[in-house]
Amino acid sequence: MVRGPGTLLWLLPVLLAAVAGAEPKAYEGYAPCEMWMFPKTYFHAVTCRGFARVLMDTDEAEAMNMEIDRLLTDAHGTLANKPCLKVKTFFYDNTSLLFLKHNTEGNDLSYWITPKLEPSNEFIEFPDDSQWKSLGYKGYSPETFNGMSTEEKKTAICDPEIATYNAVEKLFHFAGKRIDMDGKELGGESLHRLNADGSCNADYELTRIDVTRQSKRLVSGIKEEILDSWRVPKSMSKKREYVVFNEAYNGYILFSLQSVNNPKQYYLLANSKADKNILDGWDVCFLRDYRVDLDELPEPYMLPESAEYKLRQTVLHYHANHAKYDDYYAKYDDYFNYYRRAFDVIYTVLNNHHVAFNVYYAAFNNHRTDFYGHEDFDVYASQIYHENNENKGAFDHRTQNYWEGRNDWYPHCCCTNGW
Repeated sequence: MVRGPGTLLWLLPVLLAAVAGAEPKAYEGYAPCEMWMFPKTYFHAVTCRGFARVLMDTDEAEAMNMEIDRLLTDAHGTLANKPCLKVKTFFYDNTSLLFLKHNTEGNDLSYWITPKLEPSNEFIEFPDDSQWKSLGYKGYSPETFNGMSTEEKKTAICDPEIATYNAVEKLFHFAGKRIDMDGKELGGESLHRLNADGSCNADYELTRIDVTRQSKRLVSGIKEEILDSWRVPKSMSKKREYVVFNEAYNGYILFSLQSVNNPKQYYLLANSKADKNILDGWDVCFLRDYRVDLDELPEPYMLPESAEYKLRQTVLHYHANHAKYDDYYAKYDDYFNYYRRAFDVIYTVLNNHHVAFNVYYAAFNNHRTDFYGHEDFDVYASQIYHENNENKGAFDHRTQNYWEGRNDWYPHCCCTNGW
């Protein structure tokens, strides 16, 4: 199925269907991710007091997780007296993340943008309240929000956990509201609409906007954001205790699932594909089991060191491309054998004709007087001469095409896919 500019992906059912029949291999049936897919990429493991930033360029996911655990353990001890926050993680730019602080108890909604993140493994703690910028709104549960008056709802946000941030437009999407970085409510419709009577639901679509997939259409506002968003439909959103949609970036999806063995435990899966425009197969792999004992939240984010680094294609497509490579290799090997056999045949034919021509030419010389000007001999000698040239020309042409084909194929197969 082609995901063109006008196509809205209803994502999660495809993902869950793809992994439902997975063979038990590693964690609850999911094989560990192969880390070569994340060149120069940092994983951000978020707790209620800060986040660990760790380079994903390791041999195995387990090595990355050990480094994360080390940083989280150290921070858990030194920051134990700091407030434990509830946050959501968003992309801000190629070197910074944005954290939205929220709850549903009537507290202020505010955000903090990290300084430029350095290329190093470290734990970065959240700053004190003075460095979080207030949006001027307070978060409430759907039940509380739906019981408010119209006036009260003007500064209230229903269910802020569903919030989405658009890093290109620099605005937040809440239920029924689009709000800029200064807390100003903007016109247009939010990705999360209120009901006609002004009430909100508890089953909104979980949505993420992929900043690497910006629509080229000459439209603005909500239309453009819909085109660039990945969404979970209401049928799955009703199971929000089961799934957390964390990230859509460069064709990669991060989502957290609730453990079937422990409802308080979540683990992280990565899902990806080679071409951001083609939905021809999903490759889901296990990245991390959250450390709830260290106050880790299911709010991770992975980000390349800079925009020049791209997340690589999946194991699924990697092996598919290698199968294609092997197929090409076998095909050209067959071509080589074919032309080698053709060469043998043509050489034999040419040689036979050459021998025959020499025999007749010798006979002609030996019996020049008898055969000179003989019509049959002249025709046959001319025929042999032309057949020699035609066969040699055909052989040269096929050989040239073969080698040109190999020269075109080799750089294409070995460079464009990063092998």
